[in-house]
Amino acid sequence: EADRSPRTPEEEPHPRFVEAIQKKTYVEYLLDLFLYESEEEQKAWIAEHTAEITHLERRLKIMAENKPTNRERLREITDGIEQGIKELFESEKYMRYLSVMSRFHRYSVNNT
Repeated sequence: EADRSPRTPEEEPHPRFVEAIQKKTYVEYLLDLFLYESEEEQKAWIAEHTAEITHLERRLKIMAENKPTNRERLREITDGIEQGIKELFESEKYMRYLSVMSRFHRYSVNNT
């Protein structure tokens, strides 16, 4: 719910966010069922809803296949940061900054 919520009132809500809001009370009911009801009642519910469970398992598998792993996301972020730093150090603006600062080798930034 929180991952997919709209950032602004004008932003169109993500379909998974809408689904999460619509099924929130149903999920709370299921949580109560599996936390507080007897094992027989839990087994009965599972037996009655095997098609729904199978459908959800398929959806989760598809979503997991399309979602990058944390390691892949971290690698992507790290590569982006490294590329940005490389571009900064190679930029003409940074070279000018270093050239100017080298003229003030005895100057402290905190001097007033």
